[in-house]
Amino acid sequence: MGASFVPKSTLEARAEDVRRAAIDAGVPAEFPFDVESTVEFLLEFDLNLGADLPKGILGLTNFDRRLVSVSGSITNDGRRRFTVAHEIGHIVLHRSILEAGLVQPSMFISESAAAAQDDSMEWQANFFAAALLMPREAVAARFGRDARAGRLVAPERVADAFGVSREAATIRLQELDFHKREAGGGRRLF
Repeated sequence: MGASFVPKSTLEARAEDVRRAAIDAGVPAEFPFDVESTVEFLLEFDLNLGADLPKGILGLTNFDRRLVSVSGSITNDGRRRFTVAHEIGHIVLHRSILEAGLVQPSMFISESAAAAQDDSMEWQANFFAAALLMPREAVAARFGRDARAGRLVAPERVADAFGVSREAATIRLQELDFHKREAGGGRRLF
């Protein structure tokens, strides 16, 4: 049994609710968004960055110990931040079913993104993380003028602005349908 279907719009709204609650709790309202403080001060979980986790496991959340662990093997700051945001997604979206033992907790595994996408809980946590770190409105406010003017917005610029990996920025731009129509009807990412 996995998590029930949750529309993308609901996941984006939940991420925005968490971001606003964190800001109300004193997390700065700026980007890159401070997910570490959100875990510790809003959600009241301890955070272990640099955890000695089994090979291939990027992060996990222990609800009994109120602990979010992130692998010390992560060297990219954007990847680390995305992993923390992913774990926030599990806390916000899946806590009740994980604590009730209705499903086995998954671990965020680096080696098989495709397999993680097949698991609804992992997909939801990934989408939530992207929406928390790169909110639709913030991306549009920062890069919409360039896009409307036909200027390319490179994923690297989005990654730098929001403190995520290039891969996460590329995927988010695709999710937001942030592309340019080319003469032949094709699409090109901004």
